[in-house]
Amino acid sequence: MFGTYYYNKGQYTLAESYFNQNLIIREELSDKVGLPSAYNNMGNIRMVQGDYKKAIEYHLLSLKIKEELKDEKGIAMSYNNIANAYRMFKQPKKAIEYHKLSLGIKEKLGDKRATAYSLANIANAYFENGQKNEALAYYNKALKLQHELNDELQLGNTYNSIGYVALKDQQYIKAAENFQKSLQYNLKTN
Repeated sequence: MFGTYYYNKGQYTLAESYFNQNLIIREELSDKVGLPSAYNNMGNIRMVQGDYKKAIEYHLLSLKIKEELKDEKGIAMSYNNIANAYRMFKQPKKAIEYHKLSLGIKEKLGDKRATAYSLANIANAYFENGQKNEALAYYNKALKLQHELNDELQLGNTYNSIGYVALKDQQYIKAAENFQKSLQYNLKTN
């Protein structure tokens, strides 16, 4: 609890101390239910510290237990965390691989909002890897779900991302149109 408080305040050294204490206790108790969360917390701390390799190690430990527990939602979250660490580690192909694993579970569970997030994450990773056509295909899939859900915040983000793809292709009118749509949604959501 205190670790999360300090993490959200950006006081990562204090957060790490509390997260580490929690991890030690969970390991001593062999707490299979609490350990994944403790590993995720340590992985997230390593992410903000720029130690992406260690972040991946912690998230993989979390994943292993979630698989043992057959926690589908937790497995999808771990795949997503691992993918994000790989993105930060400048390994977009690995990020795409793990984001797609996460996507498959979210689709199976019928979680449209989480599916839309995964589609946008995959699109972002493709864009970072220079694969603009693949990125656009996934952004458009995300847009479809976001419109169904009336998720104005994510619609603003996705139109903004599509604008950047168009800008990179020097399609200035298309870029401006998408940036304008993004602005309209962002103004609605503040």
